[in-house]
Order: sequence, then C-alpha cells, then structure tokens
Amino acid sequence: MPLTPPNHRIALETCLYFDEPGTLETFIRDYLRILMDKFQKIRTQCIRKYWTCGQDYDPRNWNWKPRHHLERLCCKQGLDDLAIRDILVGHPGRNLECECQVIYDERGLRKETLKRQFGVDSDSGEAALVD
Repeated sequence: MPLTPPNHRIALETCLYFDEPGTLETFIRDYLRILMDKFQKIRTQCIRKYWTCGQDYDPRNWNWKPRHHLERLCCKQGLDDLAIRDILVGHPGRNLECECQVIYDERGLRKETLKRQFGVDSDSGEAALVD
C-alpha cells in the first residue's frame, strides 16, 4: 500500500511508515538529539548526568509543555504525534508525563542503583560481591 505524502499522514500510515527498517531508530535518535539540545543538563554527586525541562509536572503550570518538542518534530516530518506517543509508551508499565523522562530512564537508573548497592543484577538473577 503506497503511503500518502509526508505532510498528510494519519495514525495508521504513521505506524506503517515506522514498520520500514531503520525509520523508528532514526526518528528516536533525532528526537533525543533535540531534547538534549533544548533541556538543561544536570550532574549529580555520583557523576551521573541527566536532562530536565526544569518545570513541575503540573497541568496548572502554564510554563510546562509536556510534549512540545515531539509535536513540533512530528509536524515538521508530517507524522501523527498521537501514534508516535503510543509507540514510545508501548512498553508495559511505562508512563511518560514529560519529555525529559524519555532521556532520563528512571527504571534503568533504579536497576543500576540496586546493582551498585546490593550487588544483584535483576536481569540475570546473579548476585555478586560489591566493593
């Protein structure tokens, strides 16, 4: 089924567009690059770094725009932003309130912290001594 021109794609055609090999990876790479450029980088005492929008996640906050950069990128590429949001949140148990959570993987950081503190790798199930 041929796709319509990029500036007229609906949700189904956006999903079909991302079925092509490499298109989703390219889109996510471009999206992460935009977010890293626009958001503030913060370093913690543990030499970790993460990016934040610097706003409270509150719908009453007029300065908080939770999906501003995703909508602009989708509009530029002619894709449906709601379909892409479903693709990004497609993992069970993952709730994205703001775009800075796309960069800052809370579950991954919690796994690293548990591994560092207790020496348990939750993926492999092995326990090791931690110095």
